Amino acid sequence: MKHRLHGAVLGFRRGILNGSESYDKCFVICAPLHGYLSALGEDVELVEGVVDCGEYDLQHFWLRLSDGTIIDPTADQLPRRRGKRPPKVYIGEMPPWYHFNVHLTPQD
Repeated sequence: MKHRLHGAVLGFRRGILNGSESYDKCFVICAPLHGYLSALGEDVELVEGVVDCGEYDLQHFWLRLSDGTIIDPTADQLPRRRGKRPPKVYIGEMPPWYHFNVHLTPQD
């Protein structure tokens, strides 16, 4: 499932960005991606939070699946961690440097 989901998110991101950078476009990608994944049958919510970037906190948006997995389609705009650049699309456990502020989609 994760591989299929990663391909769908990466393709969606490419379509929205159309060759431009993802910097400062997390909401622009996450909001319509939420609708797209919901239409595909995924139980997903749009989340607003902050990412600890060391010297500052960055306001950020990502998606969260019902099992707690997060989908960050603009992870590549975040700073390096342990010398590594983040992937374009991150799907996995919520890293400790991500912090929830608000769940923007209704909770059951």
